[in-house]
Amino acid sequence: MAVKKRKSQFRGVVSAHSKRQQAKGATYGYLTLPKNVSIFKETPGSILRFNIMPYIVTDDHHPDKETINEWTIAKKGSLWYRRPFKTHRNVGNDTVICLSSFGMKCPVCEYRSKLMNDDGVTDESKALKPSDRHIYIISPIAVKEGTGDWKKLEAKPQLWTISNAMFQKKLDEELALDEDNEVFADLEEGLVLEVRFSSETIAGGQPFSETSRIDFKERKEPFDEKILDELPDLDAIIINSAMSYQALKDKFFEIEPDDEPGKEEAEEEEGADEGGEKESREEGGEEDEGQALRDSIPKRERCVACDGTGKNSRGKTCRICDGTGKKPAKKGEGKAGNRCPSGHVFGKDCEAHEECDSCDGSLWEECYDEKQKG
Repeated sequence: MAVKKRKSQFRGVVSAHSKRQQAKGATYGYLTLPKNVSIFKETPGSILRFNIMPYIVTDDHHPDKETINEWTIAKKGSLWYRRPFKTHRNVGNDTVICLSSFGMKCPVCEYRSKLMNDDGVTDESKALKPSDRHIYIISPIAVKEGTGDWKKLEAKPQLWTISNAMFQKKLDEELALDEDNEVFADLEEGLVLEVRFSSETIAGGQPFSETSRIDFKERKEPFDEKILDELPDLDAIIINSAMSYQALKDKFFEIEPDDEPGKEEAEEEEGADEGGEKESREEGGEEDEGQALRDSIPKRERCVACDGTGKNSRGKTCRICDGTGKKPAKKGEGKAGNRCPSGHVFGKDCEAHEECDSCDGSLWEECYDEKQKG
């Protein structure tokens, strides 16, 4: 009798996974970068000359997509110069991409909306507000730091991400003054940006960069259209760096996946075989207990995550209220770290507070790296 071979769970997936891993590059905070693509970081107090490169839009739901005078910008297949996105800080001690960046439902935003409906604007709801950021492809030309001479930079396309307030806001202001400069990202007619970054500090901390002035200068040579084939896809980078709705929800509410997938389902089936009526009574009793706890807590005091039942969607103890069904007490800010310009804990509170949006210099990188070390 021939023995029937079972289908291996490794067949057809190991090599595919290997190819995907080889295609990936490094990670930068919450971003997963394509292979051989790096991030550029500006220096506080410097003057930087660079080109902003266009890319081919691949997302049919690009945040900038809009029809103006019968011309649709940022539509799929067209050229555009930036990819806006939003982030949430302090989600499982990390910064994550808000799913509203793609027009999708976001569990963090949903939780924030519930908080605001119940209590209005609070410190907790403010901390959950998504931050506006942009990512660009730039080709650096030269940098001038302090009173030093101009230093030539490698003109290799790199990714540059910065908060809306620290760059794009100023760029919009400059373009409103002279619309002739709006061709800056065009391959043939484009302009060089000369950006002056002021060196700002808060409470005597480490400096961070803020755009104080933008000048537009002529390019020496146009870019060949073939370069578009070599430039990274900003839409794909943001989309591939985001978590799924369920994964983000689990991370935010600190729900851990079952240690043994399918174990609970198997136990339920076994219980039904041995005595389905008993199992049903037990489940009903647990539901009644959660409902009783919910009914005993005033609506305004109920935990928003579990609605006062003390249980999460998987029937486990709610991590937000620790099973009490009540809103958790507000957390204190903790003692200030010596190096944080905003008086928070350096290496621990990275991207956990509103002020972190203004910390776009090398200090942010050091703080993030320190946090990653644990």
